[in-house]
Amino acid sequence: MTTDKSDAASDAGLWLALGGILLAVVLPLHGPTQADLSVQMQDIADGHGRWAVVHWLAAISLILLAGAGFLFFVELQIRRRAGTPAGAWLLFAIGSLVTIGTAVSEATAISSAAGSDDFESFVMWWRFASGLGNGFMIVALATAAIAWAAGSAKKPLIPPWACRVASIIALLSAIGWSLAQHFRLELGGPIWFVSTLLTSLWLAWYGFRSRGIAGSTKTTS
Repeated sequence: MTTDKSDAASDAGLWLALGGILLAVVLPLHGPTQADLSVQMQDIADGHGRWAVVHWLAAISLILLAGAGFLFFVELQIRRRAGTPAGAWLLFAIGSLVTIGTAVSEATAISSAAGSDDFESFVMWWRFASGLGNGFMIVALATAAIAWAAGSAKKPLIPPWACRVASIIALLSAIGWSLAQHFRLELGGPIWFVSTLLTSLWLAWYGFRSRGIAGSTKTTS
């Protein structure tokens, strides 16, 4: 008889790994955000076609991450194992879904406004996208909880020290986003950029490890 208890975890691991890798590839092409919106608009205008492509790719990565979050949530609900961060995975999925709106807005209205030098429209759409972009904070905070719990597991998929470091870096991502978007501080952009890039790599690592462990639990007797 074939027993497969981890199909959801295996699929979730694959989605998480692919989403994390794609986001890690996209972020260097995106770069840190600028506190001065006139400077940000000029940066986008200088390559608004590239900006659109980058954000369509970002939207795909966020779809993958949202799917992974929901799959992990369902898998953990089925197993009902104490101490697992099912709620954190649900928040991770919701935050990713919300942030898809930011990526699509930047790929369409924002890149178009920057390309046509329409500052009023640019500011309006930028504020709209920034509001939805708060989903990045939700994702970062959820990742911090997930990473911490992963490091506290009886049989951790990733070395506990790496999980602790990832948890702290994810918190820095949330702080960097808040500093850049809510307080318009120049320092926030680089903090968010570097910490989110590192967090994406950890998510990809965790996803690959989850897929590998899930595959190893499939037994035939």
